[in-house]
Amino acid sequence: MRTIDTTQPLELIDGTFLCVERIGNQLTLRNLTTGDYKNLHVAELTSRLLTPPAMVSLPERSLAALPKPEQEELSTVAAHLREMETGERAGHDTPRPEYDPATRSLTHRMEAKAAELAGTEFEMSVPTLKRKLKAYRESGAAGLIDKRKQRTFERFDNVDERVYSVMCSIVDDQTNQATGTVARLIRTLGRRLDELYPTDEVPVPSDATLRRRFAELTKGRYTTGKATSRRSRDNTPKRVHKSTIRLLPGAEVQLDSTIMDIEVLGEDGKLTRPCLTIAVDVATRSIVAATLRLDATKGTDHAFLLAQMLTGPQFRPDRSAFRAELNLALINTHHGLKLLAPEVRRPLEEARPFVYPRQITTDNGKDYLSETFRAACVTFESDIVLSAIHTPTDKAVVERMFQTINTLFTMQLPGYIGNSPVNRGRRPKDAPVLDIHTLFELFDDWVINCWQNTPNSALRDRLDPSITLTPNQAFAAATDLFGSMPISLDADMFIELLPSDWRAIGAAGIQFDRRFYDCADINKYRRKKSNIPHKDNKWEFKYHPYDPLVIWLRDPDGGWIECRDRKEHLATEPHAGDFQAARREAFRRATAITNAAATGTPMPLPSISETEDTFAPTDPSSETPAPKTTKLTRFNPTKEDQS
Repeated sequence: MRTIDTTQPLELIDGTFLCVERIGNQLTLRNLTTGDYKNLHVAELTSRLLTPPAMVSLPERSLAALPKPEQEELSTVAAHLREMETGERAGHDTPRPEYDPATRSLTHRMEAKAAELAGTEFEMSVPTLKRKLKAYRESGAAGLIDKRKQRTFERFDNVDERVYSVMCSIVDDQTNQATGTVARLIRTLGRRLDELYPTDEVPVPSDATLRRRFAELTKGRYTTGKATSRRSRDNTPKRVHKSTIRLLPGAEVQLDSTIMDIEVLGEDGKLTRPCLTIAVDVATRSIVAATLRLDATKGTDHAFLLAQMLTGPQFRPDRSAFRAELNLALINTHHGLKLLAPEVRRPLEEARPFVYPRQITTDNGKDYLSETFRAACVTFESDIVLSAIHTPTDKAVVERMFQTINTLFTMQLPGYIGNSPVNRGRRPKDAPVLDIHTLFELFDDWVINCWQNTPNSALRDRLDPSITLTPNQAFAAATDLFGSMPISLDADMFIELLPSDWRAIGAAGIQFDRRFYDCADINKYRRKKSNIPHKDNKWEFKYHPYDPLVIWLRDPDGGWIECRDRKEHLATEPHAGDFQAARREAFRRATAITNAAATGTPMPLPSISETEDTFAPTDPSSETPAPKTTKLTRFNPTKEDQS
């Protein structure tokens, strides 16, 4: 331990002082030149001394770094050296005569120890004992460690610096190139060395050595792996990583979209994969809003997300009639699947967290940069934060949520196709699939019933991390921290944030999306033009993306006029679900026949069992003629047909 003599003058950086008093850790020093006094803490002397005493050098060798068997061997050797020097022996009070320091010199004790260890695994000569005894006196048992066993070296010490530099540049260049093999890297290395050093003889290791060295350089960089993984790794920020903790609901809401790994029936009867957009509250891990689209998302879709977040369920339009229609078709087509009953769904929907998004984090897509979405955020004072380009970690919560949705929700539904082409299954072509509206209702039911009530490993109790909370519990726990409570939008403001369209009002009402909407309140506007010339004097109305049974016409006198689908009552008719399924199957058959005729491909002929009369005689001698089959001819349209 370093010490100083306080009775002698102390050379400090601001002069020569003499310690005149010490009380505890405080020193009173007097300047020998000026006679001034100053108080100083004893720990400050280390930094104020001009020539501080040398630090105690710690041994370079460490016993903790050795395997346990080697530590036991060193302990045995140390015990022999201790007995040779002091005569102490474990378990005995008196030394052995040949090692008694009172009667034998150190030289005699060394000779006796060398004779004792002869023929054992610890055999050592007298000079070796002298050397080890000196090391033991200086550093204890750690001084007995063989330095050769702790020697360190770099993997590329035996590789020429020019070769190593070119190898590094080759690995860096593979980020945006197509994936190749290690053999290609070795060939590229040879060509570049010939180009850079045409007159020098650069020593190149063997192919086996190069393979080992390239394996060390490319570890974790996916140089010979997937190109997508390689680019994702290269996009990792080159800085110190840190996690941002959000304590209050709404402090940050992350938005993102993805193509789901499921096929649904589109409006044209073809199978397509929908696009899911969700809004996730980072503090509670709650899915506070979602949309499903068959085409690309737009700014109006994200404005509808904002409407869901800011409006309580009591002020949203009632979709129970449309859900009843979907549930009938779902039960008849997909056994085991059904929507939540209204009395079950209502309390679950009311318990869903209602958050006001103060910050919305999105990527740099055009739909998020649209003026419609930005104007809605400005209206409700929500800040938009764009993530860095090609940096999905800026919104890691919503990115990870898509994988959870795929595992816990999408994978359990009919029409699931797998998360990659190598995981695709062989699904029968006539297997029933869901439509976009049913899929959305199933997803919304799963969110409020399952996800919001499932413990999340990211939501842990601060005092006892073994306790995990559900998103609903985390929201309830955070409500005590609110200084102000957000108020829900009313029904009129929710309708204002819905997508808009423009139509004329005819005698039968408003025709939109192959439906007619009507009500008695629009009688005074039938067959009349609006006062909006830049929209061809059409009338503006709002529609709900997931409830096609109702629209809202903007009343020139103020407010909204609710117009219902004229065929809404068919949803409650008996066998409505059977009719819906049969209508879809007939539409698919008609589409197949039309496509076959247009391409000139004949439809498959029915099998013999389908054309025979079930009750026809099977006797070959019977005079009953064989059933006739209709011959399908190839369709060749003429110019008149085409016109």
